[in-house]
Amino acid sequence: MLITIKTENGHMTVELDQFFPTTVTRVRKLFRLMRQGLPEQEKAAVRDYLDTRKRQAAVDHRELKRLIGDLELQRRQTEMQLRA
Repeated sequence: MLITIKTENGHMTVELDQFFPTTVTRVRKLFRLMRQGLPEQEKAAVRDYLDTRKRQAAVDHRELKRLIGDLELQRRQTEMQLRA
């Protein structure tokens, strides 16, 4: 998602897909600039975008936990077979 923020000295364009993930410090700076120089409609679009990314991250996290569990089970089974 591409956003353009108006600043006192002009404007800046940020590609959110490339900006994130980043540090908390950089996020705070970006959000401060967005509060000051981004129209409400675009702020709402950014919120929707971030909510979507958050939901996808939660899905990815659950999938990774499942895969780790599967690998742990396979490791235990392999260890048992090697001991037998």
